[in-house]
Amino acid sequence: MSPPKKPSETTPRPKAVAVKPRKASEMIKPQEMIEMVEMAPLSLASRRIYNLLVKNAWHNIETLEQHTIEKKALRVGMGSATERLGQSIDELMAVIVRRRRGHELDKFQLLGYNTDGGEDDDNALFHYTFPKPLREIIRQSEVWARLESHVIYAFSSKYALALYELVALRANLKHKTSEIFELVRFRTLLGVEKEKLPAYKSLKQYAIDYAVREVNGLCPDFNVAVEPVTTGRKVTAVKVTWWPKSAPEKAKALREVTGSKVGRRERLVGLVEHVIQPPKLAARKGRALGKAAYSIHDTRLTGEDIEAGKALLRSLGIAGDIYALEAEWREGLQTDPVPVVNPRKNFLQFIKEKGI
Repeated sequence: MSPPKKPSETTPRPKAVAVKPRKASEMIKPQEMIEMVEMAPLSLASRRIYNLLVKNAWHNIETLEQHTIEKKALRVGMGSATERLGQSIDELMAVIVRRRRGHELDKFQLLGYNTDGGEDDDNALFHYTFPKPLREIIRQSEVWARLESHVIYAFSSKYALALYELVALRANLKHKTSEIFELVRFRTLLGVEKEKLPAYKSLKQYAIDYAVREVNGLCPDFNVAVEPVTTGRKVTAVKVTWWPKSAPEKAKALREVTGSKVGRRERLVGLVEHVIQPPKLAARKGRALGKAAYSIHDTRLTGEDIEAGKALLRSLGIAGDIYALEAEWREGLQTDPVPVVNPRKNFLQFIKEKGI
């Protein structure tokens, strides 16, 4: 009797078009649409509108040639500026996408034939199509990202939106938490124009750092870090690392993304960006850094660590909620420039200092 086949041999990976959003605010976006190379990088407003067009059409995007949406639904986050909406549609129509297949290079429009039901009427309908080559790509796609509409509309930088999509595509991979991108490709994926920010220092300051701050501050699902990879003295690539948010981090991001935008820029600037490089061995008040290998996940505590914290609370005679203390400890780390190497030792030291 032959051994049974493994599930992976009998169950093909579902196509992206067969995947349904789990809630109204969620949209599915195939890998090929996220990593397309645009000959003219899109603005933030146009990226948002295009995502809405895809989201609206998703339930029959592979079968129906023409789709319809209310124009006022496309103005989310744009106020009542119908002129700006028209400019974004023109921008989408002008973009040419390049796709390589071996030695062949395909070129096609990002958005096809469309009709504005009332150019000066916000309540009119907008009818649109996706080009046939693009529909074929969507039909064949087997890799996709789940994106949140309210997160997309919270970003104030097109680089942040691009980075969010790029990481969301990879965030649920089981055995992968980082990826190296050649610098030229990473610039393209972020939507940086060829003539803009040519030096890595400028790219980091005005695109990468801003994007990382916004993703870490507004995305409830994961954090991200971007570090340079050098060849000699020249930066030739970047390493993008991602990891899941803790419960307190999720709650903080949700409050930020659903709350008032007033003061958001200042709050996000206050976030500490994680350092991926191993820290230098040094000592700080009661917190000696051990020799354990540094990991970006080292602030996560195990169940045994929590139990040790509870036992320490009892021995010190402190009446407190261990999980509230854990959240306070994590929040305090955001203003500490020295990465934590031994989270258990650091957390227990934090409890001891609370009891002094």
